[in-house]
Amino acid sequence: KPTIKKHLKNIKGYDRQTLKALEERNVVKAATNQQLLMTEANELALLMGEILKEMQKANSQKMCSGGQCKKPGNGKPKPSYQQMKSMQQQIKQQLQSILNEMKQGQKNGDGKKMSEQLGKMISMQDKMNQMLNELMQQGGISPESAKKLQEIKNLMNDVQKDIANKNISNQTIQRQEQILTRLLEAEKADNERDTENKRESQTGKNDKISNPNDFFQYKGKKSTYDEILFQSNLPLKKYYQELYRKYMINLNK
Repeated sequence: KPTIKKHLKNIKGYDRQTLKALEERNVVKAATNQQLLMTEANELALLMGEILKEMQKANSQKMCSGGQCKKPGNGKPKPSYQQMKSMQQQIKQQLQSILNEMKQGQKNGDGKKMSEQLGKMISMQDKMNQMLNELMQQGGISPESAKKLQEIKNLMNDVQKDIANKNISNQTIQRQEQILTRLLEAEKADNERDTENKRESQTGKNDKISNPNDFFQYKGKKSTYDEILFQSNLPLKKYYQELYRKYMINLNK
C-alpha cells in the first residue's frame, strides 16, 4: 500500500514533469501530468483522512475508558465524508479502467461485463446521491459545505449521464476528480467550523498545540512534516497541509 512519503514523492515528480512539459510547449503532456498530480493529491488526502480517523477513534476510546465519553445522541447518524470519498474513489478507478479498455479497442470485447460495471456504478452514484440528500436535510453543516455539496450533485448528474450513455471520456474522469476535490473542501469547511466552535467554548484548552512547530520542538523531536512538506516546497493545497499537520500532531501524542 502506498505510503504518505511515496505519495508526496510522486506529487513532487509529477509537478516537475508538468513544468518541464510546459517549458517544452507540450500542453497535452503537461495536462496529463497535472491530472496525475491531482490523483496523487486526492489519494494522499484519503489516506491521511483514514489514518487521522483511526487516531481520533483510538483517542475517543481512551476518553471513554477514563469516564469522559459522551452519551450518543438519538436520531440517524450523518453520512460519513470518508465513506463518500471512498465510494467516489472506487467509481473513479472503475471509470479509468473502462476508459483504458476502450482506448485499447476492447470496447466491444465483453459488452456484458462492461454493462454490469456501468450498472454497478450507477447504483453507487444513486446511493451517494441519497447520502448527500440526508446530509443536507439533517442540517448542521456550514453554508460553504452546503454550496460544495450542491456542486457535487451537479457533477454527479453529468457523470451519471456519461455512464448511462456509455460515453466515458477523459472529461468524465476529470469530473470525478472534481467531485473528490469538492468533498475534501466540504469536509474542510465543516471541520473548520467545528474547530472554531470548540475554540469558542473551550478557550485556552488547546493552547499548547496552537503552534505545531512549537509542539514538535516541545516534544524534542525533529518534525518529519517540516522536512517533507516545507523543505520540499511541494505544491499542495492548504487543506492537504492542514490534514497532514493534524496527522502529525496525533502521531506525536
